[in-house]
Amino acid sequence: MDGTLGNGTYNAATKSIVFSTNFASTHVEVIRHELFHAYQDNIAYSGGIGNYSLGEPVYSNIEFEQALFHDIMMLHGSSATAMNYSEDEQLKGQYKTWIDSLTNNGTEYPDFSANWSTFETKYFEFLEEFKDTNPYYNAPIIGTLNRKH
Repeated sequence: MDGTLGNGTYNAATKSIVFSTNFASTHVEVIRHELFHAYQDNIAYSGGIGNYSLGEPVYSNIEFEQALFHDIMMLHGSSATAMNYSEDEQLKGQYKTWIDSLTNNGTEYPDFSANWSTFETKYFEFLEEFKDTNPYYNAPIIGTLNRKH
């Protein structure tokens, strides 16, 4: 436990999740969020996300991906967390339409191999919107997506 942190933090250097309180350590959304960062560190990014330091976002992709995949996994009935900070309702609608297209209107998980280039294009478009609407995460981006087979 570390009360100086937000609810939780994944520490890539120690491969551990640190929570701010006992309550945070039992909150499913906090655990899910930090476990996704552990996935990014150990599987998605070769070499890990060690450059993403505690409390200082080095790359916007890291948080955007967490929010994006949260939105995909929640399917129907969830708010679009990647666009939470935007006040642009049209943008939020476009993002929701994209998530619906990826998930067949919230009924299945995406098959990224079916149309990778379209996914990649939209990913970077919405990543820029995420950066623009959330000043804390307005950091440099990792400009390529490595497709895992």
